[in-house]
Amino acid sequence: MLHGGDGEDSLNGGNGHDLLDGGAGLDWLSGGPGRDTFLFSAVADSTPDAADWIVDFVSGQDTIDLTGITGGAGLHFVETFSGRAGEAMLGYDLQVDFSGDGLVDFRVYTVGQAAVTDIVA
Repeated sequence: MLHGGDGEDSLNGGNGHDLLDGGAGLDWLSGGPGRDTFLFSAVADSTPDAADWIVDFVSGQDTIDLTGITGGAGLHFVETFSGRAGEAMLGYDLQVDFSGDGLVDFRVYTVGQAAVTDIVA
């Protein structure tokens, strides 16, 4: 498992199945070849102002794990936020409104588009 600190980090996994946790601050995450899990345990880990970048995301192989934030409650994927907590929008970035105020609280960018099935919440 690779852990980042509270600042800007660059984490690079090797071959195989890696678990990467960038922590707070803007982070650059690369799992390398294999099935990788990008772990987020707090909303502050990847905010709109300091969003992490997953630079080698492979849909169907890699996973974005938000269970540390959601407690396993899941997310509701929508086209636009309605002000309901737990709504998420997915494109080449994952945006989540955890507070229910209709604004983005959490954002992570992916190089390689993620699918809803790649998100564990």
